[in-house]
Amino acid sequence: MSDEDGMAEVLVAFQCKTCSLIVGDSVNLMHVNEARRTVTLKYAVNIIRSTVAIHAAAGGEDAGNTYHDLLCRQCKRILGKWYSATVPAFDAYRMAYTLHADDVTEYAVGANAPEDQWSMEGAVAVDEWKANVLHMRDLSKRLAKAQLVLKMVHDRILISERLVQARRTPCGVKRQRTIGPPQLPKRPGQPTQVSSKEL
Repeated sequence: MSDEDGMAEVLVAFQCKTCSLIVGDSVNLMHVNEARRTVTLKYAVNIIRSTVAIHAAAGGEDAGNTYHDLLCRQCKRILGKWYSATVPAFDAYRMAYTLHADDVTEYAVGANAPEDQWSMEGAVAVDEWKANVLHMRDLSKRLAKAQLVLKMVHDRILISERLVQARRTPCGVKRQRTIGPPQLPKRPGQPTQVSSKEL
């Protein structure tokens, strides 16, 4: 019985070796390569594909192929490759999720995992990740409050500047308050009125 037949009989979940996040299962299994220690799935979950394509140099096992790294969505560990362009010998891997056996663990659904398979490294990584998320959320709340206070201060300064400008003439001189009715401009030939104080 081949590895594929065994996995087809029992549902197997593939997990990130660092944080134990499930990234795929045997339902989507395409093939297993024992020599390269890889498992290829037609569909995967909780995986991020790198945006930059890598062109394999000559001399390596991937020579002539173009691929993207597959990263765990949670801890960002590189789990495998996604081939976008391949040489004929790698056509079976193109447009599929090829995971490295050294970077994932297998868990048979319904079976009890041995105690020694529990990953302390993965538990610590998950705990640190959660702590970082909580810290970032708290920092975001503090920044939002600080921005609100700065906006209020800025608005008050603008209001104060507008009040000062409103009390000034266009030439920048403060307006003088006058007593009595405003005097109209004299027309040509109109006699000058003499006040009683001048008599």
